Amino acid sequence: METKHGILSIPVVALVALSFALGCSEFIVVGILPEIAGSLAVEITLVGNLVGVFAGVYAVCTPVLALATARVRKFRLLMALCAVFIVGNVAAALAPSYEVLLVARILAASVSGAACTVSMTFVKDIAAPAMRPKVIAVIFAGFSVASVLGVPLGTAITQAAGWHAAFWTISALLVVVTGVLAAVLPRGGGEEEEARDAVPGSKGGAAFLLSQLAVLKDPRTVLNALQILLSMAGLYVYYTYLNPLLVQVVGVPEAALPLALSAYGAMAILSNLSAGVVADRWGQRALPFVYGALAALLLALPFSTAAGPVLGMANCLALAYVTALHNSQVQVLFMEVAEESYPQALNFASSLNPTFYNIGITVGSLVGGAALAGVGGYAWLGPVGAVLAAAACGVAALLRIKLAATSTPKERDASPEGARS
Repeated sequence: METKHGILSIPVVALVALSFALGCSEFIVVGILPEIAGSLAVEITLVGNLVGVFAGVYAVCTPVLALATARVRKFRLLMALCAVFIVGNVAAALAPSYEVLLVARILAASVSGAACTVSMTFVKDIAAPAMRPKVIAVIFAGFSVASVLGVPLGTAITQAAGWHAAFWTISALLVVVTGVLAAVLPRGGGEEEEARDAVPGSKGGAAFLLSQLAVLKDPRTVLNALQILLSMAGLYVYYTYLNPLLVQVVGVPEAALPLALSAYGAMAILSNLSAGVVADRWGQRALPFVYGALAALLLALPFSTAAGPVLGMANCLALAYVTALHNSQVQVLFMEVAEESYPQALNFASSLNPTFYNIGITVGSLVGGAALAGVGGYAWLGPVGAVLAAAACGVAALLRIKLAATSTPKERDASPEGARS
């Protein structure tokens, strides 16, 4: 059993806990929209916009901070980011009004993605080389689990002690985790001189920035980013209002809501586990079908919920299962494009998936809030989201054509299609 340099070491466990806390803070609002709206005497759509605002700030600030702090020592940077994140969550726990809560969420979102990204840079310092891929996967899993368990956890705490208590819980967890990280992480420098020096003129700030942004000009990167954005936007048109949908439309009793959200989370975890199998067997060619299934399930939502709670809940669980089936393909494609054509931007490319994921969340939650008044109820947000998911399906089909036209013999041999040819 490896404990010093493996996945059971204290530094790794602490980084996983940080990832989990960061994820819980982002997703917790989804499960407590009515409670916040009632407590602050504002419309539920206004509270729903907090989801989009958080994701939008996250998406903008993550790559900006990654570039702006590239020369800062990573230990000091992570401690500073964690401190700001704690302040944001404490401010949310103390918020007496919607305006204060909004500012608190913006503050937390501004450093959340950067904290997650910087935490990953410690892996090479705390894990043996053979264990690094597993450690990275475990740390990412902390965020993934938070995305599906943070909602029912926040709902349960809110029902027991109020929504402020949910933010106090996250704040307390963050204080403990930050203290542990301060004690166990190495304090070495965070400069990546070798990677920067590989780029001609990279000593200058402008040249360094341009070398990183070059990957965004590649059509494969653009199409990959667009399919992530559109698919997440389609999902979050409805998912932002999952809590009231389950209670008011599907008919889940308030007392059983944490259980229903846990079932939703379990299906999403199963989706994450299935994503690797889907990627191994079908690769990129699976994505038009994945997004097509997402569009069909969203389109069916008002009809399944009208047919009864069993079909309505089954439709929601099916949506949860489809949620993450594209994760492996989109992340691998960003990395492969960078490795092939833009090796100097490999780290920046790795941040594009969560960046456009959160841009999609922003778009979806804002579209859902704007559409809610005119579509006749929460269930009819499904067809609105289906339009965006169908667009993602079309983009995925275009990307498949582009990849077929530009792939190298090595890429074709490595693909599921090439392996069978």
